[in-house]
Amino acid sequence: MVTQVQDQVAKIPTSISGPSRQPPPPPPQHTPKNTSTLHGDLKFPKPSKFSGKKEEALTFIMACTSYLDSKGTGVAEGDQINWVCQYLEEAALEWIQPYQERFFIKKEPVPFLEDTQAFWAEFSKHFVDNNCDEKYRLKWNNLKQTKLVQEYVKDFQQYLVVLDYSNSILRDKFYDGLKKEIKDMMLSTMFNWRNSMAQQVYNKAEEIDNHLEAYKSTTPSHSTSHSSSTSSSTARANSSNSTSNSNSSVAPRTCLSIGNPVYMIDPTT
Repeated sequence: MVTQVQDQVAKIPTSISGPSRQPPPPPPQHTPKNTSTLHGDLKFPKPSKFSGKKEEALTFIMACTSYLDSKGTGVAEGDQINWVCQYLEEAALEWIQPYQERFFIKKEPVPFLEDTQAFWAEFSKHFVDNNCDEKYRLKWNNLKQTKLVQEYVKDFQQYLVVLDYSNSILRDKFYDGLKKEIKDMMLSTMFNWRNSMAQQVYNKAEEIDNHLEAYKSTTPSHSTSHSSSTSSSTARANSSNSTSNSNSSVAPRTCLSIGNPVYMIDPTT
């Protein structure tokens, strides 16, 4: 930083006529961003309005944090909180409005309107069910991969909003819930998941799953070959039955009448 300032000073012309110029005023510390630009850049669906019902509080928190995380680190925390407050209504809106009046109109300090972690902590005090931790822990412990890895990751991470686990616990639990074919591919590629971060295991599992899905889409399915072989077997069976029926019809039994000559084969010959 010092070197950059020195370089800029060296570029200023030494012969400046007229009165000395005043330095430009410092930039404002907090410049709100256009919310329409923020909404346009974010990729995830917008959260539903939150009215203050405790059973919906965690779903609202997860929807907002996922939506904002997709934006990255370019949005100020105050702007993120302002954006979240746009989705509050009824009892939830009545809760936040007095704090907003103090902060924006009366210019009084309200720390949790400038810090996202403090905001969600204050929000949770009012709206999150105190018994939800145990409910979410039970669901998280029973979570297994049943569909694509991407969906498993999404379900896995949504419970972490209220569950505070270490990286090693997250990594081990995520790996245990993976399908066997994903684990086998990790082993075949020499991926050492035990010495990796949880996020690295998430990424590797998604990479393997994408390769497997791409391979399946370009390879004839097992069901097609199975149905073909079944049809062939059925055709052969029908052909065999028709042949037997035709043979039996070709050689009918002859009935003898009275007076017909009968020949006996000599058993000694």
